[in-house]
Amino acid sequence: MIEIQKFHKKSWKSSFKIGDFFLIGFFLSLVLISYSLSKDLKGFGQTALVEVAGKLMYKISLKENQSITLNGKYGKNILVVENGFVFMQSAECPEQICRKIGKISRVGETIVCLPNKIVVLIEGGGKRVLDGVVQ
Repeated sequence: MIEIQKFHKKSWKSSFKIGDFFLIGFFLSLVLISYSLSKDLKGFGQTALVEVAGKLMYKISLKENQSITLNGKYGKNILVVENGFVFMQSAECPEQICRKIGKISRVGETIVCLPNKIVVLIEGGGKRVLDGVVQ
């Protein structure tokens, strides 16, 4: 007579051991720490480059509070520099994504309004959070 064996579904808990959970936790914490350090190592920018339709229109200092009106295909966008941050105060484009980006100030951060073909890029020279290098 042929015996039919019953297959039991193993739960995922029974296949992991306590060391596996520690190892997963260790790697997760490494990822979180490296991500937070990489964000902090980007220095604060000193200038913002503003391009409209692929042409550089303004190079503005982040040290001076100011407001600039930019004309695009769908209407006007108002770009504001305030306390070292840049943000799009208002935009006449359909989805308002450029406004939802919020305030930017770190090197390499951008605000993009695709319908109006406006790009704002923060560029460097600012202080870095890192205060020393070991050789």
